[in-house]
Amino acid sequence: MTSFSAGEIQVNALWKQGQLTIEDIINSRPRHLTAWFRDKPVEQVVGALPLIFNVCAVAQTVASLKAMESAQSITVSEPTRRARTFLVMAESARELGISLLQHWVAGKDVIMGRLTAWFAQCHQKARWSLQLNAVAKEDTQDYNSHVAALETLIIAMFSAPLGELKNPVWLREWVVNHHAETATLFNNLSFGAGADTLDLSVQTDLDSVLDELDNGDRAAFCKLPSINGKPRESGCFARAGNQDHNVFVNRLSALINDFATIPRNMRRLLPDAGIQRHGIGLTETARGTLLHKVELRQLGEQWVIEDYVIVAPTEWNFHPRGSLYSVCNGMKVDADNATTVVDTMIKMIDPCVSWKSEVSHA
Repeated sequence: MTSFSAGEIQVNALWKQGQLTIEDIINSRPRHLTAWFRDKPVEQVVGALPLIFNVCAVAQTVASLKAMESAQSITVSEPTRRARTFLVMAESARELGISLLQHWVAGKDVIMGRLTAWFAQCHQKARWSLQLNAVAKEDTQDYNSHVAALETLIIAMFSAPLGELKNPVWLREWVVNHHAETATLFNNLSFGAGADTLDLSVQTDLDSVLDELDNGDRAAFCKLPSINGKPRESGCFARAGNQDHNVFVNRLSALINDFATIPRNMRRLLPDAGIQRHGIGLTETARGTLLHKVELRQLGEQWVIEDYVIVAPTEWNFHPRGSLYSVCNGMKVDADNATTVVDTMIKMIDPCVSWKSEVSHA
C-alpha cells in the first residue's frame, strides 16, 4: 500500500511597527489519498484507514463505516453504535489529554503513559465494532470500569474533583492561576472575532457542504472548506461558545471542559444527531467535525469504492482566512510577544495537528 505523509500546518506571520500580520497558512496535509480508494473493495478501504491516519484513526474509521453503511442501507445494531461511540470518545480523551499534558498541565507527565494504556484497553474492548456488519460480543456494553478509570486520570491531572472542572468560574480561575503570564498578555491584547462556528447538524449548512462535494470543485473545497464563501471553525471552542473576553482563558477553558465532560458523555452514549444521508459519515473528534462521503458501486457480489471524499476539521480550522487569521491578523502586539501569541492560538485551535510557525520582523 502507498505510504502517505501526515503533513503539517505552516503559519507565516510578519511583525512590523507593532502590528502582527498573518501572511500565509500553508497546509501540506495530504488531500488526494482518497484517490487510492477508487475501485477498492469496501472492506479493504475500511481496514486500511487506521494504517493511513495517525491522527483520529478511530474517528476516521467510524466516519468511514457510517458512510459505507449509509450507502448500502445497512442498519447498525445499537450495541455496535454504542461501541463505536465509546471508542471515538476514548480516542478524543487520549488526544485532548495528551495535548493538555504537553502544553498546559505541568508536572503530570506520568499520566500520559497511563492515559495511553487506558486507551489501549478501551480499544481492545470495543475494536470488534470497527468493521462492516459488526456482530456484538457479550458484555460489550459494560464500559463503566473504563469510564471510572478515565475519571480517576482526569482528577489526578488537575488535582480537583470533576464537578469543579465543569464549573466555568473554577475553570477560568485555574487557567489564570496556572498560566498567569500568558493570561495577562492576552488580556492586554485586542483580538479579532474569529470564524463562525461549524455545525453540520444544521441542515442548510450540511446541504451547502454536500452541494459543493457533489456539484462544485471538490478538491478545492476539501482544501479550503467554507459555507457560503465564509470559513468556519470546528472543535472544542466551537462546541463551548464564548464565555470570557480573554481569548486565551476562553479557549484553554474550552479544551479542558471538552476533556473533562467526556466521561459524562461516555455514560450517556448519546445517539447520533439524527442526520441521515446516503453515503455520509459525520463524527465529532477532538479537533472538530469530521465528514466522510462515499459513493459505492456493485461489482459482482462485492461493493467497491466509486468515489470518496474526506473533509477534515483541520482544513476548516486552518483555512487561510479562518479563525487564526481573523483573530490575529492586524492585532497590535509587542515584537517579543508576537511568536507567543501565534503559537498559543495554534495550540488552542487544534490540539492534534502537526504545525510550525515563523514570525518575521521588519
